[in-house]
Amino acid sequence: MAISTLITILGIIALVIYFRLSSKNRQWHLDKNGVMNHNRIEYTPFFKIDEQDFQWIPDVVKKYFPEGHCTVKKYGSGAKNILIVNSSIYYHQYLIREEGTDELLLHGWGTIMDSIWYVEMRDNNSYCMYLFRPCELLVENHYVFFKGRFVEGTIADLKKGFDAWQAAQKDFVKKHQDSINILKNNIIANQKQYDTEVYKHPEYH
Repeated sequence: MAISTLITILGIIALVIYFRLSSKNRQWHLDKNGVMNHNRIEYTPFFKIDEQDFQWIPDVVKKYFPEGHCTVKKYGSGAKNILIVNSSIYYHQYLIREEGTDELLLHGWGTIMDSIWYVEMRDNNSYCMYLFRPCELLVENHYVFFKGRFVEGTIADLKKGFDAWQAAQKDFVKKHQDSINILKNNIIANQKQYDTEVYKHPEYH
């Protein structure tokens, strides 16, 4: 009886320790694709992250993916501690000629391997970065995933960690270059089709 009681007590202690460590080590809450569990994202209006401190992120993306695209924006008024980073390894803005003119109009876009990261301010000199949605690539009618990771520390730590992250994504891309070329050729073919068409404004009655 004493042994079972001791085991129960030790089990409770182990659970308490686990939950405390779990709350401190948020990288434990990444899923199998390296995406942060939504319940573990710490939205708060009390810390105000400055997006100007993170304008180096697009430069890192362009360093590894010159044909890519990246934007860094504030999350919104309800979560002043979070920035949203949208990027892709390839980006093309579709254009189409306006009917009756030589003007070109924006007509959607094509991308490859979209990524959405959150940059989260944890206190005055501590930040973390993680994938908010899976980064996926279509390969022969099924998706493969570039696994996210959890980067934390000062801005200098995030710069170093994000650079390594992009270098790893570059290696991933090299392994699947044939599939990426197919997707890129499809985007180019779509633009060529738009080049033969004109945009007609809808008629309102």
